[in-house]
Amino acid sequence: DAAKEYTYVTPIVAIGSGAADACTTGYANTAVGTNALANNIIGYKCVAVGEAALIADVASNNTGVGYGALTANTTGGANTAVGCDAGKAITDVAYNAFFGYQAGGGTTGGYNVFVGGRAGGAGSNTSAMNTVIGYNAGYSMGSTAGSSNCVIIGANAGLDHSNSAHRNTSVGVNAGDA
Repeated sequence: DAAKEYTYVTPIVAIGSGAADACTTGYANTAVGTNALANNIIGYKCVAVGEAALIADVASNNTGVGYGALTANTTGGANTAVGCDAGKAITDVAYNAFFGYQAGGGTTGGYNVFVGGRAGGAGSNTSAMNTVIGYNAGYSMGSTAGSSNCVIIGANAGLDHSNSAHRNTSVGVNAGDA
């Protein structure tokens, strides 16, 4: 029953139970996996690969690869998440790039780049305009209030980055860890 509601003339690819099920006028979409891109009605140029990847998405130009990648995204566009649960809390912001297991998993802000397993991944926060690279780097950054304009590079760097930290740079293993 993949793409069961599809009515537009431009082709889409839908493979898996519930994949692109709600798509009616969206175009140039690819959905592979159970419930991948399941609720996207009008969005276009999206790629969802993995169970529940982009399941809530109704926007355009998003890529989610991995179980639960960008699973909560609704109206945010131009986001890319590769990894299990990468970018899973994003809902309505744009221009994020998450690469790695749970990378950016709790972030709800835009314009971020998180690379590495659990990079920038804890809690719910509004962190924006950050570059975080490394395993666990910036894991708790702004776990409630959010941090912005930070550069954190290295395994466990900025691991316990404080709330509302802005314009900080931490480079090296465990750098900036409390």
